[in-house]
Amino acid sequence: MAPHSYHSAFLMAVLLALSNIAQVFCGNSLRVAIVGGGVGGSSTAHFLRQDLGDAIDIDVFEASEVVGGRASSADIDGNTYEVGASIVSEANLYMKELAELVGLQRDPPQQHGGIALWDGKEFVLADLGPKILFKAQMLWRYGLDFFRLQTAVRETLKKWLGLYDLQRSGAAFSTVEELLRAGNLYELTQESLNSMLGRELGRSPSDDHALIQRELVSGITRVNYNQPNSVNALTGMVSMVPIVHKGVWKVRGGNSLLPQRLLARSRATLHLNTVVTEVGVGGDGRTYEVTLRDMRRGTTSVQEYDTVIIATPLELSNLTLPQDVPRQSPAEFQRTVTTYVKGSLLEAAFNCFKTPVDGSLLHQLGSIYITEAAPRLFSAISVLHRYSDSEALYKLFSEAPLGDGNLERLFHAGWEIKVQKDWQAYPVLSPAPAFRPFQLRSGLYYVNALEWAASAMEVSALAARNVATLFKKDLFDAAAPHPAVLGEGQVAMPRFFYLECPWKTLPGPEALQKQTSFELRNLGMDKASWRSKLAEIQEQYGFVEVEEQEIDVREDSVAANTMVGWDGKVSREHFHQDFEVRCVLEGEVVWDVRSKADKQLSDPGDRWIRAHVHAGQCAYIPKGMWHRMFVPPNPGRARFYAFYTDKAGWTAEYRNLKEELTSALKANHEL
Repeated sequence: MAPHSYHSAFLMAVLLALSNIAQVFCGNSLRVAIVGGGVGGSSTAHFLRQDLGDAIDIDVFEASEVVGGRASSADIDGNTYEVGASIVSEANLYMKELAELVGLQRDPPQQHGGIALWDGKEFVLADLGPKILFKAQMLWRYGLDFFRLQTAVRETLKKWLGLYDLQRSGAAFSTVEELLRAGNLYELTQESLNSMLGRELGRSPSDDHALIQRELVSGITRVNYNQPNSVNALTGMVSMVPIVHKGVWKVRGGNSLLPQRLLARSRATLHLNTVVTEVGVGGDGRTYEVTLRDMRRGTTSVQEYDTVIIATPLELSNLTLPQDVPRQSPAEFQRTVTTYVKGSLLEAAFNCFKTPVDGSLLHQLGSIYITEAAPRLFSAISVLHRYSDSEALYKLFSEAPLGDGNLERLFHAGWEIKVQKDWQAYPVLSPAPAFRPFQLRSGLYYVNALEWAASAMEVSALAARNVATLFKKDLFDAAAPHPAVLGEGQVAMPRFFYLECPWKTLPGPEALQKQTSFELRNLGMDKASWRSKLAEIQEQYGFVEVEEQEIDVREDSVAANTMVGWDGKVSREHFHQDFEVRCVLEGEVVWDVRSKADKQLSDPGDRWIRAHVHAGQCAYIPKGMWHRMFVPPNPGRARFYAFYTDKAGWTAEYRNLKEELTSALKANHEL
């Protein structure tokens, strides 16, 4: 076996052993219920499993008989077609990443002809020839406004992409407003698309909307959201990303395959045809009692969970929540009817006196969008499949069902409705919505809060990432108050918890010392006396040297770290041959220390226990104890004193893979 193969196999054995220990040592896993099996719910399950491994058990409850939520499809003549949007942009980073992760095939969208804009009387714009000719038409009709529109979309897209950078850095937000403000996007949700574009295109508020707004923008907004340009500006900008980011694709087999495969990969237990009717607070005040209605059996049951994550629109459910969750006024969803028709479009329906349209030209079109002036009989018509030069399978979006009379106005005799679905596709995306928070209360989260800013599968995935990170952050850091929220003279007293299962806590510093020999002492509330206290520590233990050190991990910081190469030293597991004392003067330091065996705690020993040490606290670490130290990204800075009796004895001795595996196997055997 090649050396690198041996190393990989060895590392895999380490990880497997550690995983087995965590599962046994932690005992009962944290139980998480996810309400909704659409893109939001399945993405949340995936991110939770990715972040927390086997430390949690995940149950997903889906009211219908299939997963996918609003990402549903229709099977017609042996082919699968999306009921809603089918095209995914290359700028949809989570959709792209998740589709690749679960092995979905991506296909380019089929082109069945050009795009045209219909104003109820004539086609004001049609893409029927070379692309350069269509661009010339656009420039002739809209002038520089098209380039101004592209600039506005690019600027918004750049801000949106910044949200991914925030999430990669571990940022999480408890409210929609906090998330959007962090990305400089919040103000776009507070004004209409027309208002924002009027400003970007140089129109005063009293001017008529620009021609490009009334035609091109209106057509795009209608086909994407079945709503006019009164939608909020962020929604409108999101819908127009394809005009600046040309890479688009669709999922082979339908978008609903994504949630199916994500749920399978997350190893979540899926409960179909199961309606969650109530989420109540458990008797202990910390857990949740979830009331379930099995629609197949007609039975009702109650199950207990540590955490509940709602990933379905509360506005479309009759879900009862705890009384302390703030109530909000009823909000409206946009009714959308998707109709699949096999037939031939009627030339007379699209004829006009100025520019007559003959059949051959009409049947070259692949999509028809409507302008602001057009009657609202339909919002868009697209060709999905051509049976002949004139007959095709059409997909129509409308605000109300298209009856026989409506379809006779649009199609030649002999048309046939293949499928029709009447559904609540998206929120009515008006400006200044009343956002619900991502965190409704401790342990209760809401993924769909973000879709009132913009509604799309990518938005659901991004919201899922935020909720999963927020849950993880709350799980690990809830009881470690940040110094900034403490009153003057107060010293933070964080909890101490097992890193593998943070719900397994130690009650205080005394228990921490008993379990690890790691001792935590306070310098007192009077900062002015800290210097004298430090001098007392130096004298008490006979420390020869006292060295002031600083670590700053903030990306935008210009401060110089006094501990050169600290991240490759103290953040790795190590021990010293000398007694170690560090007193934190500013900021926060995190120590992970190895535990001792304790049968009462079911601890086989050698488990990581985490301690957050804040300003005004000193960490005492005996010689020979395995530990590691780092500065968390928030606040991102720490200044502290390090005491030495023998500076040579502070040379770090690092743990290697073999030692870690031996330790893991030993602990596994003892369990």
